[in-house]
Amino acid sequence: MDQDLIDALQDQFNKERQNAQFYFELASEADNANWPGTAKFFKASAYEELQHSDWFGGFLIARNVLPRYDAIPQIPSVAGDSLVAWFEAALAKEKETTAAISALHEMADDDVSDPQTIAFLKEPLDEQTKSELEITDILKELRRSGPDGWIVLDQKYGEMKDGNED
Repeated sequence: MDQDLIDALQDQFNKERQNAQFYFELASEADNANWPGTAKFFKASAYEELQHSDWFGGFLIARNVLPRYDAIPQIPSVAGDSLVAWFEAALAKEKETTAAISALHEMADDDVSDPQTIAFLKEPLDEQTKSELEITDILKELRRSGPDGWIVLDQKYGEMKDGNED
């Protein structure tokens, strides 16, 4: 496998780990602000990101490359303490991740012609599309309802994911 592609896959492996920490941070902020459903949603999202990291690590191992565990930088708190601010930050993170995986796909397809990597990246890209749509829909609901409707929506968001949130 091409070394530039290996390096890019290693970077994405670590970005997925960072994404998990980002969602754990959002979960803590939501929990601290007494939004338990939103905290549960973000915690489940963090576990999903760990699963994505595992996908990339497993793919590297399947290609006889040992995953590189970089230090995870401290995640800053999200400015603002509203559900809208947190979900806007989550959407920005998901779009950033989609762009990174798309760039990986382009590298694997155009630059180095690696069909195994191209095939592998289909599922992560599909997951990104779902995540972006889910968060976009949540933001529409939050904006439409206004703060008066957030209590009901918070309960709904806590029921949306059945991840390993405990």
